[in-house]
Amino acid sequence: MDAGSEIKTKTMRDQIIGLLEQKDYVPLSAENLQRHLRVTPEREPEFQRTLRKLERDGEIACIKGARYALARDADLIPGRIRMNRSGRGFLQPDDASIKEISIAESATGTALHEDRVLVRRDSRRKNFREGDQENGTVVRILERKRTQIVGTLAQSKHPLCHPRRPAHPARCLCDTAARCGPTGARR
Repeated sequence: MDAGSEIKTKTMRDQIIGLLEQKDYVPLSAENLQRHLRVTPEREPEFQRTLRKLERDGEIACIKGARYALARDADLIPGRIRMNRSGRGFLQPDDASIKEISIAESATGTALHEDRVLVRRDSRRKNFREGDQENGTVVRILERKRTQIVGTLAQSKHPLCHPRRPAHPARCLCDTAARCGPTGARR
């Protein structure tokens, strides 16, 4: 079997991951990835769908300059965030070999309890010991667990929802006032 026919039998996912796992791989844009993999115009929609799915699953990440790399090579860890009442988060990584990562309230962004997120580990302090918990920052939300939040709508330049549950962020920006309900209304 020659190399040309071997490429055709691999799935699009395997081709993309195979390229990104090469030792000499330099992050490429979607267009350059497509060109490098010799994706035909007929397979372009499949390529785009696969790229989006890999990114949504946290296997690859779109980094600076709209280029793609493996999430682990970009020092990003996918997982599910658990929030406590004070707003502090704890990442349960998808990879069971990685310890739980603590996320300060100020570093959770707009992530909510049980969302799937990508987290970048913070650099370790000089006095870091083996038993200490690592810290991180949420850089991207991969998948929302909740699509609705109950709270009070406050009208300003942009409608804001003040959630009732303390585990949610202090304020959430609503899509539209009509969708959230009248100002001051509780839903």
